[in-house]
Amino acid sequence: MNRIFFSALIVISLFFVTFNDNNAFASDWTVLDEKIENIEEEQLSEETKQELESKINSGEPLDAEIPSMQEYGETEQYDPYTNVTTYPDGSIAIDAVDYSEAIVTETGEQPSGIVTYGFTGGTWTSGSGFRSVRGLKVSKTVIGAFSVKYKVDLQTIQGGYDKLTRVYEVSPSAYWWKIETQGIFRGTETSEYSAYGGVRFQYRSSENSKLKVGRVYTRVGNDKYWLDVTY
Repeated sequence: MNRIFFSALIVISLFFVTFNDNNAFASDWTVLDEKIENIEEEQLSEETKQELESKINSGEPLDAEIPSMQEYGETEQYDPYTNVTTYPDGSIAIDAVDYSEAIVTETGEQPSGIVTYGFTGGTWTSGSGFRSVRGLKVSKTVIGAFSVKYKVDLQTIQGGYDKLTRVYEVSPSAYWWKIETQGIFRGTETSEYSAYGGVRFQYRSSENSKLKVGRVYTRVGNDKYWLDVTY
């Protein structure tokens, strides 16, 4: 299934990012894909879309892609599973997770409250035990530039070291992209560092844009997980 960002500009914007998903996985990501479409329609005006289109067409990076502009982004929680960051030029970055098909297993003494959303998901607030999440869907999108989706399996262990046990079904999308490396880079949390894994990839957002490198990692530590993205 192919889908072009900035749906209102499909006719005149053939260079925009498309999803090149394998049909076998198309329905698997419906919840996140539809959410991204909704955010685009709700938060990007036609004027802003045209301005961002012009930047991408000329080869300029969006503010959402520039490391020095990250501190100027304003982040809001769109829903418990999604953070949306808007940058000065109007570009939007979306960090999202989807538990809809994940298998969650908990053992040991159950805590009175578990935060299972966003990017502090899986936090034990009390009690002791083991928590496993299999098939958690992770997504990072800069609308008009690129999107990366993959699944992870992770474990949080109260009083022990957390683990990232699997990264799979990695699917970048951009005008042009190439995966440099993917998988688990540190499987078990240490006393100083979180466990982490994900994908490092090269991409171009248009024919005229410069080659960029993106890193979309999932980190697990201190009984929580979070998305770590750098350019």
